Amino acid sequence: MRILFLTLFFLFIPSLCNSNEDQNYGYKIPYTPLYIGGYLSAEYDKEKHDTLFFDDIALLFYANIGKYHLLGEVEAADIPLDGSKNSDIRLYIERIEISYHIDEYSTLAFGKFNSDIGFWNLAPINTLTDTTTPPYLMQDTFPELTTGLLYTHSFSDEEQILSFIFQHNSDIDKQYNNMEVDKHYGIGYTYYGQICTWRMNGGYYHNKRDNNSFYGGISYQKESTYWTLQGELFTKQSAKNHDVPYNIYAQFTNHIANQHDLIFRQEFYKDNFLHIKEGISLIGYTYRPRPFIAIKGEYVKHSSLPKNRLVFSFSVVF
Repeated sequence: MRILFLTLFFLFIPSLCNSNEDQNYGYKIPYTPLYIGGYLSAEYDKEKHDTLFFDDIALLFYANIGKYHLLGEVEAADIPLDGSKNSDIRLYIERIEISYHIDEYSTLAFGKFNSDIGFWNLAPINTLTDTTTPPYLMQDTFPELTTGLLYTHSFSDEEQILSFIFQHNSDIDKQYNNMEVDKHYGIGYTYYGQICTWRMNGGYYHNKRDNNSFYGGISYQKESTYWTLQGELFTKQSAKNHDVPYNIYAQFTNHIANQHDLIFRQEFYKDNFLHIKEGISLIGYTYRPRPFIAIKGEYVKHSSLPKNRLVFSFSVVF
């Protein structure tokens, strides 16, 4: 399996590095509406593995058939390149969803999908995010993935969108999620203003620890030619005192030159169950030689916990 992944790596990278920016990514299977592509992310994190490893290797497939859209993603994760991991490599189902466009304004999706919450959670691929390290609030605030139904409705001006999440069943491939849940109900509101974009989310979920949790949050993003400002603030109330009164981050991305970004992020959170009040600072740099290739380096400093880390990554979508 490792030899197969390395073969794919060296087959696709040269073609991407020599490609034009307007190239269509993914391979269309002849005589079908199905496209097949993928992505990979290689990291070096001395604190985590002390070796170069594939953080993600994924196969993507998608198709558009009339009013229907199919999207699937199968992934392998945490694969050291030095052969130190002797156990079998397991494939996980990260996403599998079918969307039906009811009309011009409404869509109903079912399957396993990224929960329609905030901004960061909607960009699950390393190549698409500003930093390799996600904000801490992605760990245990809400389910990153939902197995169920997602209904979205945009108003006639297309500046406002309502979304509803419904899950009353076990997860598909329940090991691949930030938490194991069998219930998740959520509502979201998005406003696309002329100056910035706002998102508000709230919901309830029940996880395998027999813990009922409620979450709520607000997200903000403003983009310009030279910089992007993004922030999210969430809170969570849970049974058994698993409360997180606040979990917030603010991130500033400075587009210092074409294809070059300098990123600053500051986070604060309080976890009543772990009895922690923590601040996290990040400074990073991202270089994108092509739209779907990213080379990143960043340093993360924690105010109290011994989790400081220096990480480098290379990621590509093909």
